[in-house]
Amino acid sequence: MEISLKETEKTYKKGVEALKTSFFKLKFEPDYLSGVSYFTEAGINYKKLKYFNEAINSFNQAIICNKKLSERWAEGKNQIELAEIYIYELKDNNQGLKCIEQAVIAYKIAGKFSMGIRIYIDFAEKCIINMNGELAMKLLKMSFEDCYEFTHDDLARITFEEGFTKLIDCFCLYGRHGESLDYVQKYLKMQLQMKDEKKKKITKNYLREIMLRLILKEDFLCDDVISQMYGSFDKTCGDDVEDARDLIKSFKELNTKKFNDLMKYSFDFFENNLLKNLRKAYETRVQDDVKVIIPGDKTYEKPKQTLNIDTKQLEKLNIKSDEKVDVKKDENFDEKQDEKKDEKTDGKKDIVDPKLEQNTFADGLL
Repeated sequence: MEISLKETEKTYKKGVEALKTSFFKLKFEPDYLSGVSYFTEAGINYKKLKYFNEAINSFNQAIICNKKLSERWAEGKNQIELAEIYIYELKDNNQGLKCIEQAVIAYKIAGKFSMGIRIYIDFAEKCIINMNGELAMKLLKMSFEDCYEFTHDDLARITFEEGFTKLIDCFCLYGRHGESLDYVQKYLKMQLQMKDEKKKKITKNYLREIMLRLILKEDFLCDDVISQMYGSFDKTCGDDVEDARDLIKSFKELNTKKFNDLMKYSFDFFENNLLKNLRKAYETRVQDDVKVIIPGDKTYEKPKQTLNIDTKQLEKLNIKSDEKVDVKKDENFDEKQDEKKDEKTDGKKDIVDPKLEQNTFADGLL
């Protein structure tokens, strides 16, 4: 059925009439139950018709009726409708966050702790899709801080953990690894105070801390994290400690095969952006380890070669074995030899100068 503006205005007016009292009509109290129904319907229709100011007014009237009737669940839903208008349509994040906070409070009063956390997560997911990362991180931080005290409830804790993993993933998406590490440590501190029979989730957070420290080039602190893991280790943890040790070792020793196996089989359930950034950190470390020597570079030095010279040959040259042999060629060598040939032209057999024989042998070595 097509919605018309005229019908929507009539619905809103019915809500106004429902709240009026009349002595002559023997109506001595406002009819909040009928009023909230009319105002909520009018707000939804105004929103669909893109009359956002009218929709905001309708939902605010509906919220007043909800409070009078102590309908906290319905109040929370109407606050969410307002938050969607402010954030997605009017781009008023501050006002939208206020509405989200009011919705969470309403759900808490109604005893729905997990729903309060879910509100933050749902809005954050939509913000990530709309490339509004700052608001998404702000919402997930609010989820963490605001619902921290309700993690004693099993259902609330499950939803809380979902929000936590999305927060870490969002931090890593925007390269904010320092903040991500801070929240991992906060969660670890909370987990250590909880009396949980299964400690596997604690060791998983220690693994997250190790990954983040490797990304931040703080691998020298990873051994301390391993020591802390042992304090929270039991049979429910599986191979977490060994996986952590293998990860650190493969990262430091640049064992690509072992590193890839761990990423594929042991850590595939971690946040995508965390694993992606860990791979980048490993690739950067591999590239930094490879030193390329460019011929002609001033910093390049050719390795010195060791000449193995027979000691008998050195004796013929009147050179002691502990003396260094200068194998550099004399620049005036050719001119000196020509002069010596001119001096000895008496028809006798040419006599080879010992010094000439010495230089000739040295040239042969070169």
